[in-house]
Amino acid sequence: HHCVIFKIFVTVTAGCETIRCTLGIFERVRESLRRRITF
Repeated sequence: HHCVIFKIFVTVTAGCETIRCTLGIFERVRESLRRRITF
């Protein structure tokens, strides 16, 4: 049972990390786009 809980925990943590990474990249792209649009 501990293994299952640990696996779920690892999966959730990895998912959160991936989402945070994706959001960071999206934020960076949005910033560069805003800079390009605003003269």
